Amino acid sequence: MRRPVDDPVTIVAATIRIKIGYAGGDDYAFLAAYYAALRARLERGLLFGRRRRDKRDQ
Repeated sequence: MRRPVDDPVTIVAATIRIKIGYAGGDDYAFLAAYYAALRARLERGLLFGRRRRDKRDQ
């Protein structure tokens, strides 16, 4: 018998929280804040000419 699949938002939020060492809170609010901060960081990098061809480009 198959187990029910967990909510993908919960899985993604838990994975990111483990990697950055953050605990607790609402998953949707956490992901919204995380992605907003990530986007701001990446766009700031573009202002200084740090463009990447793809995700493997250093």
